[in-house]
Amino acid sequence: MKLLSWLDIKRIIRKETDNFRHFPESIINIHFYPDEIAVEQRTEDVDAVKEAFKAWFPNPDIYNPEENRIYLDIGRLPLEISIEESSDEPIGFIERPRFDNLYFSKVFLSDESILDVPKPRNKFIAFHSFKGGVGRTLHLAAMIKSLSEIVKDKNEDKKIVVVDGDLEAPGITFWEKNRVGGTANIGFTQFLDAIQYADPETDYTEDAVIQYFAEEIQRFEHGIESTKIYVLPAFGDPIDLFQINVKPEHLSQDANPWKLRECLDKLATKIGADYVFIDLRAGISELSAPFLLDPYVDRFLVTTLSEQSLFGTELVLKEMIKLNRTKTGLQREMLPEIIISMVPPDLDEIRMINAKSRFEKTLFESDDESEPEPEDELLLDPISIHSTPFKTELLNIRSWEDVWDNSGSLIDFFKPYFQGLEDPDENDDDLVSGEDGPSSPLKKLQTFCSQYLFAENTNAEDFLTTKFFKEFPRQYFNVLPLVVSLGTKGAGKTFHFMRMAGFVTYKKFCDRIAPDKTGIDADFFPILRSTDIPGDSSVMMRLKENLPRFERFDYDQFKSSLEQFRDEKAHTESEWKNFWEKQIIAAVSEGNRAVTSFRQLNDQLKESPIIFLFDGLENIFPDIHFDKNHQNAVSALLDIPTRLSEIRDRKIGLVIFLRQDYLGSAKRQNSGQFQKKYESYQLLWNREDFLRLAYWIVIKSGALKENVNCDPSEMKPEQLEKELKKLWGMKLGKDNSKEANTINWVYGALSDFKGYLQARDVVRFLEEAAKISDKTVHTPWKDRLLPPSAIKRAMNGCSADRVNELKQESKVFESWANDLERMEGKEELVIPFSKSLLDDDDDDNRTLIELKQLGVVYEDTTDSAEEKRFYIPEIYRIGLGFKFNRGARPKVLSIKRKAVEKTVSIWN
Repeated sequence: MKLLSWLDIKRIIRKETDNFRHFPESIINIHFYPDEIAVEQRTEDVDAVKEAFKAWFPNPDIYNPEENRIYLDIGRLPLEISIEESSDEPIGFIERPRFDNLYFSKVFLSDESILDVPKPRNKFIAFHSFKGGVGRTLHLAAMIKSLSEIVKDKNEDKKIVVVDGDLEAPGITFWEKNRVGGTANIGFTQFLDAIQYADPETDYTEDAVIQYFAEEIQRFEHGIESTKIYVLPAFGDPIDLFQINVKPEHLSQDANPWKLRECLDKLATKIGADYVFIDLRAGISELSAPFLLDPYVDRFLVTTLSEQSLFGTELVLKEMIKLNRTKTGLQREMLPEIIISMVPPDLDEIRMINAKSRFEKTLFESDDESEPEPEDELLLDPISIHSTPFKTELLNIRSWEDVWDNSGSLIDFFKPYFQGLEDPDENDDDLVSGEDGPSSPLKKLQTFCSQYLFAENTNAEDFLTTKFFKEFPRQYFNVLPLVVSLGTKGAGKTFHFMRMAGFVTYKKFCDRIAPDKTGIDADFFPILRSTDIPGDSSVMMRLKENLPRFERFDYDQFKSSLEQFRDEKAHTESEWKNFWEKQIIAAVSEGNRAVTSFRQLNDQLKESPIIFLFDGLENIFPDIHFDKNHQNAVSALLDIPTRLSEIRDRKIGLVIFLRQDYLGSAKRQNSGQFQKKYESYQLLWNREDFLRLAYWIVIKSGALKENVNCDPSEMKPEQLEKELKKLWGMKLGKDNSKEANTINWVYGALSDFKGYLQARDVVRFLEEAAKISDKTVHTPWKDRLLPPSAIKRAMNGCSADRVNELKQESKVFESWANDLERMEGKEELVIPFSKSLLDDDDDDNRTLIELKQLGVVYEDTTDSAEEKRFYIPEIYRIGLGFKFNRGARPKVLSIKRKAVEKTVSIWN
């Protein structure tokens, strides 16, 4: 920093001494003048003063300890440092809501001083922006409309006070002036004047002032629906703006620094209001400071994606995180919420992600990196960042009604905020009851999840109608299906395979999903299944009982021939093509050697159509990522649907369940085109699918009462979220807290870096959380079945089980995981990590390739020069024993956000 005047010296010392709170022990106070700096000491100690100034100004060209002078950069003007002896005690420090106090402080509002901040009777909400014209005021108006719709649905009435605190460019005031009926002929400027000079020794008391203003603004009541609005305009006469005698910062100099907010609270109470909305002045202005720095005011910072607006918001945010910063980590409840407004529909997603990352980086750069962060905090977004769309209808707003009539989605955007405030605590018997034993809700959830964790234990008549299932009667209602269904490990391939097979025939299956829509029929024939499914499972036995040709099918011989052909030598894709055709025909041709092609088989099946089901290919071809023979085998099989599609009057159907990562190795060319062809049948569980599955599980288990009017497969995401609130609440804390949104936290913990999760992990997670909840002796959470502590702790068991399962399926992963367990230096298991931890001895990077294919390892390629660029999703991280490097959290959140941004609009 350049020293251009004596004020620059004062600024540096003020910053170094924590806003003059902490002088060196020998110094009582320091006084600053244009040509001198006077240091107060009880006993003169020149050496102590010199040591202090050397610490503050280490550059000898600035501070000369021999001369005891500081030199400015302009003209080398010297400032003498003098010492004065004093017996005065240091002046007691009072926390005042001012930006200058905030900037020079390391912590604003200590644990002790925050107790002196009076808690308001009413809810205060303030909107601020660094730059004007970003939609700050219209968001405030939309929020009021949102509140009105909520209370209207509840047949309630609400009163709100709106304060136009923008004393330099008021907007709400002009809406009021132009409104039919007008507005009060008083203003916020006069309120400040009157409060400042109220005298308890006369009739001109503070209470009298508040009574007068309450009566005046009540005369101009207006509202929307059942919500009444009372506005305190910025001014009574425009001339007031040219001479503002008393400003908010003046009131903060009072013996009670929070006098302004306290008086507005009394004003709202006098009116009988429930909420106070304040539209603040843009920029870093002391006009806004009393509300932005108030821990009892909910603050929204509104910005666009313009550089000026983003930079200014970062600047404000960087200082605001000092509020009550007395504990390790960020004080989330003290932080504002950020709204990125006017986002065009065609905006590049990366630009939005980068903007959010900037705000998070601002928070973490200010964090104390010497302190470890709690593990369960690492996946939480440190601050709530939302986005709202650009709407041309809101460009020329002239009234409240212009906003209310054209806000559209902005109104719905604010409704989650009021859910925790306006929804009473639910104490329904079906949520948390005192019932114990196997019939308790938690026991029901545990038992159901335990049964549904693996496909062989499922009931074919009871399942969630996923998008995969819906596509069959929609697309294949008059022709047999030819489908390749791709899904990650644990996505439910075997689960869906068993569901279809359990119905025995295609029409029964389709009628269960869309009754009477399908006019064709065929027998299901599971020609290859996962090793997890035994031949005597209930579904296989049902097929044998109802289908004579399946009963005659020698499955062991089919599998043995397949393995023998695989192992005898490396075959070309053409050889595999002939082999598959021969084996499939032999399985159902009843020994008719005259049938040698699919066309001939089709003729034989005219009276008894068939649909072949393939699953468990990863058991037969585990080395597909490196073995050309395995690649040729799967590639040839994947070509069969195309070959069958050429047959007219086709009586053969085919459904192949294939692990997602196998496609890229089997079809190294045009794999994207192939995937696009069958994308409707992909088993990819995104956020919406996750909500459907979770809700289906809790109602089918009997843990929660089913809403007979709600079908999980047809419900909208917002309906699902509302119903799931009974399961785990809205947030990982009270619903009106600033804790993380429960759904977003669980989804973030279970999903990979591509934004997808495994169905099995959802089932396992609910089972673990139910077990932990059931063991809890006492819980204060009467509004939900699963308390926050159980939600967070459930990840430990889920991750350990996932790791153990994958060890059984991937030799490469098993070897790597075992090597990690044997490592002596466990401190190396830190995310992000370098490639050396993957221990790839060969140039083919076999370990890295397979781990990336499995979704275990993610490589951040944005900076190829960065050695430590490898990450592991949470579902594997805990089970493998990895910790996060202190600086990793912003990057992890950024990577995660890029993965899920397409599927979730985050409201934390």
